Amino acid sequence: MLDGAAPSEPDPFPCTAIQVSDLAFVNEDGASAKPQWIRRGEHWEKVWPEHWGITLAQCRELMQRCRNDPAWKSSNNVYTLVNDFIKPLTAGTGLGYALLVNQKTPLEVSVMVSHAWLENAEEFFETFERSVREDDVMFICALSLYQCEEIGRQPIRCSRPASARASTRSRWQGSY
Repeated sequence: MLDGAAPSEPDPFPCTAIQVSDLAFVNEDGASAKPQWIRRGEHWEKVWPEHWGITLAQCRELMQRCRNDPAWKSSNNVYTLVNDFIKPLTAGTGLGYALLVNQKTPLEVSVMVSHAWLENAEEFFETFERSVREDDVMFICALSLYQCEEIGRQPIRCSRPASARASTRSRWQGSY
C-alpha cells in the first residue's frame, strides 16, 4: 500500500513501488548515464534521462504503427518490438524512441515503468490503459534508452541508487 498502512492480508500480487527520484541511470561500468543529444538549429543540446519520457497516447500510436506493419505478430514480445521495430526507427540517431518522437519538446518523466523482455508486447502496452493517466509521462527502458549498440557507445541500464538524476516531481507507482 502506498499510504503506509499495512494490508489486512498478504497481497497475492506484490509489487514494488519506486519513486522516479530514487532512480539513477548507469552504464555497465557503473558510471552515470550520459545525456542524449538533440540538434537545436546550429547547436546541440543535452537531454538527460529525466526528460526521456513518452505519453500513453504516443504508446498507442507506436502500437498501432506496429500492428499496421505486415511483419508484426500479436505474439511478439518486448525484445522483438525493440529489435525489429524500435531499432530500425532509431538507428544512427543516438536517441531512444521516446526522445526521437519528442525532440521538439522533451517530456519530463513522472512514472517509471519496468518491463520484462520476454513479456508479450501488446499485453505490456494494454497494461498502461489500466495503470497510468493520460497526462503521465513514462520512462520505459525499452523506449527511452537508445537501444542500438554502436561502436563507442555503452549500453545503459536502470538501477536504484539514491543519487538519481530523475524527476523530483514524480509520484509513487507500482507494477501492475
